[in-house]
Amino acid sequence: MNYPNKILKDQKTFDDMVSVWLQDEWHSAAFSLYRENGEVERIIKNPNLTNEEENEKRKELLMMARGRQLKGLPKDTEWFEIEFSQEDLARTFLIPVHEAGWTHELTRGTFSIKDAVDNLDLSSDLIKNSIHKNHYEGIIDIENHLDSINKKIILLASNPASRFTVIEGNHRVIALARDLLVKGSAEASNFKVLLGISPEMKDYEFSVEKWRPEA
Repeated sequence: MNYPNKILKDQKTFDDMVSVWLQDEWHSAAFSLYRENGEVERIIKNPNLTNEEENEKRKELLMMARGRQLKGLPKDTEWFEIEFSQEDLARTFLIPVHEAGWTHELTRGTFSIKDAVDNLDLSSDLIKNSIHKNHYEGIIDIENHLDSINKKIILLASNPASRFTVIEGNHRVIALARDLLVKGSAEASNFKVLLGISPEMKDYEFSVEKWRPEA
């Protein structure tokens, strides 16, 4: 299924993407020791993207936490900053994972953001009895603090008219979608995201186009 072509005019680099992703991951336990290093924290929070040594260090750090995702990205991926709007929710899917994963559980295997929004009810048996309850509670917490979160999620696609896969920012995009679709808030509409495009994305391990080619 094809969607409206996204306008691709603000091109970014792989280093831009790594910097954005690493800033989003910086709170995770994988970097607890590094957060105590002032010099490392400086290149995360105030990156100089023209400094190749910094770029390489940020890449090494992100590889520690997300090596599998990074290594598998098509070599010809081009990166763009685009405007994400309410109309893009229908074409955007959560990162596809095996049946034991939280995005599979919450969407019952569709990875659709709409299904995630519809199923996210903390009082439901699905959530109360889930080993992934902390993920769902985290989404609600993000939703309650949307005015202070970084909305620059990272998406992947095979072309400007294809489906999008969220490679980074799955919790945030659900919170933003809930705020827009359930509450009717304008907080989640029209914000900047990064989009990586390659025809080879259809074969990328974490692309919904590979997991659900028929959708």
